[in-house]
Amino acid sequence: MAYSELIKNLDTLRTYIRSFYIYGFTTREQFFGKSTRTYDDEKRRLENYLDGYMTFRPDENGKVTFLSIDSRHTTHNPLYKIFKAKSFTAMDISLHFMVMDILADGSKKTLNQLLDEINDIYLKDFSSEMLSEESTLRKKIEGI
Repeated sequence: MAYSELIKNLDTLRTYIRSFYIYGFTTREQFFGKSTRTYDDEKRRLENYLDGYMTFRPDENGKVTFLSIDSRHTTHNPLYKIFKAKSFTAMDISLHFMVMDILADGSKKTLNQLLDEINDIYLKDFSSEMLSEESTLRKKIEGI
């Protein structure tokens, strides 16, 4: 069954992808990041997203899992499925471009100056529910 939940923290999943598939598959015993339950949940999620690109082979220590992607036969990046599951809202994407547009001239702005420009210029014709809050903008700026 395919996972349908959205990914809240893509950085966490990237860490697992690196640990599992880029640096060599990490076993439960070798993985020190989280609990074994978290390890199993993230491994299962990644196996689901990367179905068709996972390869298993027997080893003296058990089953070895790795990614196998042949660029001659793959027309798209299979890791895109994971990115596509990232939870974004329309406002998240809009705020990103608004901030980038405001800062495009190289000027430095405080958080309150950015918030004022977004609300006064970009969102002035929208309902008050659309107006950006300081905490939301702060989180978005930290991610840029």
